[in-house]
Amino acid sequence: MLLDVVSFSLWVKLSHPTLQPFPQHELFLLDGGLGAAAFTTRRVGNLWARLFVDGVEKPLSFGYLPAEEWGHVHVEATRGFSGPLHVMGSLAAGLTGAAVDSFAGNLRGTVVEVYAWGRALSPFERVQVRASPWALVRV
Repeated sequence: MLLDVVSFSLWVKLSHPTLQPFPQHELFLLDGGLGAAAFTTRRVGNLWARLFVDGVEKPLSFGYLPAEEWGHVHVEATRGFSGPLHVMGSLAAGLTGAAVDSFAGNLRGTVVEVYAWGRALSPFERVQVRASPWALVRV
């Protein structure tokens, strides 16, 4: 359970959306269960204010996330978020009990070094996080 998180960073290597197990479904990078915290192939909730990919600010859109290569993703919220936050999966996935639906919202890929902060990071701090030891050994 997260409490008053404003910034969220992670290293990801996502499979291209068309290579996902259920590309016809909405696929979730992040899901807080209330819609406002969702970051999906179809929509970005109004909780998120800024997106940085590999240190460069991008429009808030799934299409700017790295696919088929490692990338550092950092999102900042408009306000503090508290509650569960699912990474690369939907909070509701599997609740229907149907076998196909159990993985319908999940992204295929790899994620490492997930960080959460209770404030927006400065440009210098975003560079520091991106220059972590993991950045030197990614393949």
